[in-house]
Amino acid sequence: MIGVLIAVTVAGVLAFQTLFTTSHVVPDVAGMQQAEALNVLAPFKWNVVVTAQRSEGSAAGTVLGTDPEAGADLAEGSTLTMFVSEGEPLATLPDLTGVPEADAIAQLETLGLVPNVVRADNEDIPAGAVISWVVPEQPSIVAGGEVLRGTGIDVTVSNGPAMRDVPLIVGMTLEQAQAALAELRLTLLETPPSKSNAAAQGLIGAQSPPPGEKVARDSQVAYSISLGPDLVALPNIIGNNISIVEPRLTEAGFVVGKVTGRQQNKLRKALVGGQEVGNGDEIPRGSTIDLVFP
Repeated sequence: MIGVLIAVTVAGVLAFQTLFTTSHVVPDVAGMQQAEALNVLAPFKWNVVVTAQRSEGSAAGTVLGTDPEAGADLAEGSTLTMFVSEGEPLATLPDLTGVPEADAIAQLETLGLVPNVVRADNEDIPAGAVISWVVPEQPSIVAGGEVLRGTGIDVTVSNGPAMRDVPLIVGMTLEQAQAALAELRLTLLETPPSKSNAAAQGLIGAQSPPPGEKVARDSQVAYSISLGPDLVALPNIIGNNISIVEPRLTEAGFVVGKVTGRQQNKLRKALVGGQEVGNGDEIPRGSTIDLVFP
């Protein structure tokens, strides 16, 4: 009997406490700074639990809301969860390696990231595709990592293989030329043999493009094998007037060089590279002929 009375008494006390526990209306603290909001909530004697969240358009430390929401009744001693912003949502970094430039830029901009494109030659990645990317502020971060929106991303885009400087192959054997071009990943294109004053018979006597010109990787360099010097007989110019000498030299494929002496006199001698030559001598086509008058 005594036990029953005790139980009834306890139940009555609990019911009384439940009926008469003080409740308060949850105030609207959204938009306040965390410290300010805690000061507002302190008088209501709730157990305030702070939970961090990220939210679009919110500044770090700003209250996003509460649970229960503003306007609800909450008894003293109850738990009130206050959601506080950690800032903008993070962006998850995609793997951009090998992705076309336009697609890579679009992906980053959609995530709210800021691409900074630089370009570099690359032998393996096709032109216009991403070679590599890096977050300058966090260089060790990899794809799948998270960064703040607005973070800059350096993206290196391939120009494709570097341009090649065509080497000089005139004067080489065919095997030497093949080896020189193979190092540059260029190939040879054979053209018919021809006379050449630039190389001995059997060697490469002409090439196109010329040495030093830039070409793309895997381009062809045309060549012809020398049939020996292209020699032309010096026309009959010694002992003639300048009016006869010049057109005869030009017609024979020679170049008139330095002219000394009195040109009203007849030509005394002709020189090629400082060496005297005479009428009928075999001379490489295109040679420059210096003229000496008395």
